[in-house]
Amino acid sequence: MDKSKTCCFIGHREVTHDIRANLKVQIEKLIREGLADNFLVGHQGQFDSMVYSVLKTNY
Repeated sequence: MDKSKTCCFIGHREVTHDIRANLKVQIEKLIREGLADNFLVGHQGQFDSMVYSVLKTNY
């Protein structure tokens, strides 16, 4: 049976833009190493928007 692996991102209202590059690296690592194939993302804060943007732009 094939099991999916889900990663959840729920963050703060405000974040600094300098975390975006590291966020992208970590998401790529999760995918490359087979640790996640589904992503759940919050919808209210800047962090949530940033995660969604990284996923939408790159995957």
